Amino acid sequence: MPEMDGWFETENGLELFLIEEASSLEAAVLEMIDYDKDFGHTDMEITWDDKDVTKQVYSMVTAIKLSDAFATRMVREDT
Repeated sequence: MPEMDGWFETENGLELFLIEEASSLEAAVLEMIDYDKDFGHTDMEITWDDKDVTKQVYSMVTAIKLSDAFATRMVREDT
């Protein structure tokens, strides 16, 4: 199973991580967003199965955050 590993910038400096059990890159990104809400909005370098996917992860985080914002707005309009 592929692994996602790398580092990202936090308030306290660089944080290293390794996710071994993710079923997909998207699942691993969602896990990291759950871990730190600022993930994807700071400097980072990410690999998936030993391939650099940093740009792809930045794009995924943006799409996920926009999707969440849209869903929240739709719920508010329905109430």
